Amino acid sequence: MAIVGLGALTLALALSHAGAWWWVLDLLAHFHAIYLLLAMLVAIGLAALRWRRLALWAVGLVVWQAALVLPLYSFSTTTPDPSRPRLRVVSYNMLYGNPQLASAARHILALEPDVVVLLETSAAQLEIFTAALPGWHAVSRPRADPFGIAVLTREAPIRATVIEPGPAWMPAIELELELGGRPVALMAVHPPPPVSAANTRTRDELLRHVSRWAAAHEGPTLVMGDLNATPWSSALAEILDEGPLRSTQSFGLQGTWPASLGGLALPIDHALYSGSLHPVARTIEPAFGSDHRMLFVELELR
Repeated sequence: MAIVGLGALTLALALSHAGAWWWVLDLLAHFHAIYLLLAMLVAIGLAALRWRRLALWAVGLVVWQAALVLPLYSFSTTTPDPSRPRLRVVSYNMLYGNPQLASAARHILALEPDVVVLLETSAAQLEIFTAALPGWHAVSRPRADPFGIAVLTREAPIRATVIEPGPAWMPAIELELELGGRPVALMAVHPPPPVSAANTRTRDELLRHVSRWAAAHEGPTLVMGDLNATPWSSALAEILDEGPLRSTQSFGLQGTWPASLGGLALPIDHALYSGSLHPVARTIEPAFGSDHRMLFVELELR
């Protein structure tokens, strides 16, 4: 039985790297942190039973998964400089129909962000946030479905527009902010969940569009949103390896969905950056009735 279990786990881990070939296999790539924990528990159990060869097999799986998970803990050794301009951003997939948004809005206000990205936004839900953040500037496309989107900024953006880089039911927002006298381009985006071949193809195409968008800007860029992809998903791994964007996820796993899984939640809400921006803080905040915990990042302009 132990051999069968280890064989099944090994097969799942191997197939998780073949997501570019078939969207179903790409779903296996989301769970490497869980695979790591499972492999560790199996290795400990087999070692306790003195099944040495099987324990070594399990240890090999631990090493394999650790090589994928531990790079998320590559904390920067660069000392932040308080004199440099800072950009503080919150991204929150609020969950369409969430009844606890007033509490969420108060919490976000206490974080003192410069930008708030809201996903799954209806007109009624957006009103709660605009009331909580009076005087802020909003560019939005609220919808009566899970693909409404809004960006609220403390200062007026240089420019802002709603775009449709994918299907018409999936808007995104582009805007440009001034930070330290320099323009910073920001895109807020929410691709569809990869629950079918068509959805996965749309998600992957949008992620590649985001990478091309960042490459087309000479200055710093920031991409925020629920990307419905973990760092190990084939398309996201591709653009992080080959494009200009880098992930702020160097402060640990910091999973956001589903919120009920706590420390084992999947890291699918992201902040990607390029150019002279550099992350100095990244935290996961409470969910306040959503199935996603909110993401808070602070970046320094260098």
